[in-house]
Amino acid sequence: MMVDLGAITTSRSNNNVSSRPPVQFTSMYAAWLLVVVVVLLSTVEIQFVTAQNTAQLGTAWSTSGKGQQVVTALTSSGASNPAYKLNVLELPGAPPGRPKCYATVNFQNPPPALQIWVANYLSNGIYSPGGICSLKLGLDGNLVLSQSGTVIWSSQTANKGVQSIELLASGNLVLLTSAKKTVWESFDYPSDTLVTGQKFPLGSILFAADPNWPYSSAGIYSARVQQYTNDLSLFVDFDHPGYTGPIPAYNQSAGSDRYWTLESVFAEIVNSWEAYQALYVEVNNGIAVFDTSGGVFIQAPSNNLNPNNTFPEYARLEPDGNLKTFVFLAGSWKLNFQALFSVCDFPNGCGPYGLCSGVYGPDQKCIGCPAQFQPINPSDLSQGCKPVKPLTSLCGPSVELIELDGTGYLLLDDFYWSGDLNPTYPSTLVTSKAQCQAACLADCACTAAFVYNLTIIGQNCFQLHSSVHTLLQTFNTLPAYHSAFIKVHR
Repeated sequence: MMVDLGAITTSRSNNNVSSRPPVQFTSMYAAWLLVVVVVLLSTVEIQFVTAQNTAQLGTAWSTSGKGQQVVTALTSSGASNPAYKLNVLELPGAPPGRPKCYATVNFQNPPPALQIWVANYLSNGIYSPGGICSLKLGLDGNLVLSQSGTVIWSSQTANKGVQSIELLASGNLVLLTSAKKTVWESFDYPSDTLVTGQKFPLGSILFAADPNWPYSSAGIYSARVQQYTNDLSLFVDFDHPGYTGPIPAYNQSAGSDRYWTLESVFAEIVNSWEAYQALYVEVNNGIAVFDTSGGVFIQAPSNNLNPNNTFPEYARLEPDGNLKTFVFLAGSWKLNFQALFSVCDFPNGCGPYGLCSGVYGPDQKCIGCPAQFQPINPSDLSQGCKPVKPLTSLCGPSVELIELDGTGYLLLDDFYWSGDLNPTYPSTLVTSKAQCQAACLADCACTAAFVYNLTIIGQNCFQLHSSVHTLLQTFNTLPAYHSAFIKVHR
C-alpha cells in the first residue's frame, strides 16, 4: 500500500503537483483509516441499539438501587401492534411480604402499558431486601432475577443449552439454543393474562392478581381447563389461597369451589360433545376451547369485535374473579367478552355473610346483613357483614343457629348453574329442616347449613365446613325454596 502511495506521489510530481513526503501520506491514510473505523463502530453501535429484541449469555439489566425504577431490557421486533417490552422493576414501596423486585412483559403501546406476564408472580413468600434489582442471563443459560444478591426467581434452565434470550413479536419471552430451539418460554407460565396465539392447555393455572398489588397473585381466583367437565372453569378458594393441587371430581371441598364454566354462559358447542375432548383454550374473538384435533370445540358468546381474529386481543382473569377479553380497535382496548355480569354472579359479590338480592341483571344488589350481623362498612355493603357477637367456638351451649327463609348460598347456586352434578359440600337427604339444623349443630366443623327443596329428590341438606361468604336471597314466599341456617353466638 505504501508503494502505491509512493507511485501516486511520483505521478503527481510529474504533473507539477506539489509533492509531499511519503510519511505525510501515510499519516493521512492513517487518519482516513481511523475515520472509517469510527464510522464502522458507530454503525455497529446503532445496530446494537435498535436490535433490542434479543441478547446473549452474560447479559444483565440492573436498576440503580436508589428507589422506584423501571429498566427496559428488551423490546419486541417486527410490525406487531401492540408491541411488547421486557421490564425490570425496582419497587421499594411493595406491601409487606411481597418482593420488591420484578421482571414483567408489558404492552409497549398503546396505553395503558398493561403487563401480560410476571416472572415471580407466585413468589409471595420470597423476601427481597431492596436495592439493585438485576435480571441476568447467566453463562450457564439460567435466567435469574435477584435483588442485592437474593435470588427471587429463575427459569431453571442452567446447562440446558441456552445461548440467547428473545422477546418475540407475539409477546412470548423465549430462551433459545444456538439452533434457535426453544428451551423455555413465558407462554408456558402465564400469570393472569393470555394474549393472541398463546395456548392455555390442560393442567395450566391462571391466577387472578391481588386487587391491591398487580405484580403478585392473591391466589383466591383461578382458571383452568378440566378434562372432567370438558370445559374452561373458574374457581375460588377463600380458605386455601394459592391451592394448585388436583381438584377432586366428586368432592371439591379439598381444593377450590367452581363458580363458572364457559358452557354455563350458553356458549356454542361447535363440535359434538365427547368426553375428554377439551385440550386447550385460546383467545379467539372472545375465548374458545379447542379440541384434540386443534379445532374449536366451544366458542364463547362475545360482542363479535374480532370475528376474523385480525386484531390484537387479550384475556385477563380480573382481581374480582371475572374473566374478560379486550380487543384493540381504533387506538383503544374494547371489551369483547366477560364471564360475569351482575353482582350476584360473583362468588363473594356482597362479602362475608352479606345478602345479595334481585332478579338476574342490573337490579341485583347487596341489601345488607342477616339478623345478629352488622355491615363491615355501612357505606359499602359489598364489603360484607360481621357478627354482632364474635363467634369464638362452633360448638357448645353458647352456639345457636338463626334461620333465614328464602335464602341460599351463592356458591351453591353458581355451582349448579356451572353444570356440576356432584356437590362441593357434604350433603344428605333430610325429611325436615329441623333434621338439617340438628346435624349442623352436632358438627363442630359446620359453620352454616342450607336446605334446598329439590323437586325430584326432596330436601337436601348442605353443610358448609369453611368460612361463610355471600348469601343469596331467592324466594321469600313460604314454603321457602331455600332456607339458610347460620351459626351465631347466643
